Amino acid sequence: MITSVHTKPELQRNRQSQHRQLRQQIRTARQSLCIEDIQQSSLHVCRSLSQLAQIKRANRIAYFHPSDGEVDLRVLPTLIKADYFLPLISDAIRPWESTRLFFQPETPDLYPNRYGIDEPQFDIQQVINPNLLDVVLFPLVGFDRKGNRLGMGKGYYDRTFAQVRRGWRSPYFVGIAYGFQECEDLVPADWDIPLQAIVTEREIIHCS
Repeated sequence: MITSVHTKPELQRNRQSQHRQLRQQIRTARQSLCIEDIQQSSLHVCRSLSQLAQIKRANRIAYFHPSDGEVDLRVLPTLIKADYFLPLISDAIRPWESTRLFFQPETPDLYPNRYGIDEPQFDIQQVINPNLLDVVLFPLVGFDRKGNRLGMGKGYYDRTFAQVRRGWRSPYFVGIAYGFQECEDLVPADWDIPLQAIVTEREIIHCS
């Protein structure tokens, strides 16, 4: 019997191709949601988040403003009092560095970045060390129950937190998604940041 042998680069290309297809399928389904469904599901997610012990005791929470049909977390600050931080992509700020995220306090005046996602105006004096965040809420395209995640494929969160999770202090990582975004056994890359919990409009999933 002849057994086919796949090299690591081949396996990686196959995984990337599968993830691209899956990413497009899920995004298409998410973009088809009506405003009422998004609002109702988002409220369920925020209420569930407010019951998480890690959220209740958090002083500094990083979250995100929605785009592309994502869960809308903007009601969360009315349910849980904390300091809230938003991510800024580094591309336009420091193009000579590897793409990653800066985190700054949320402000009333926000500006869309090149992906159409609202950000504060960059201010180096306001940037927080990611180690000091208590909770980071991750936007997801897909997820599985082991804490593996499928993002937009740019690697911003992975690069940002690759060193943080090996440091003296690491935030609690929570993925945010709709229930239909669940996938079966995603194959993570070596650099992917695993999640400790996932919250959907249906349930809270505590990952191993």
